[in-house]
Amino acid sequence: MRTAIDISWRRLCMAPECENPRLSVIVADGSPRYLDTVCKVLEFHEVVDLVGRAANFEETIQLVVTLRQT
Repeated sequence: MRTAIDISWRRLCMAPECENPRLSVIVADGSPRYLDTVCKVLEFHEVVDLVGRAANFEETIQLVVTLRQT
């Protein structure tokens, strides 16, 4: 049985701008080991663009501000 969410998602996916959907991702975590692991995993996903990484909240906010200015 198809739900309203399935139907609306299909309509969204049929939009021309969704032909090649990409996700811009910033990974943030206080653990360097976890941060490295997540970044390495994301490298294998075709729809993900890893645009930055941060070790804490302040770095994340600064990175977002910097990326939005470009």
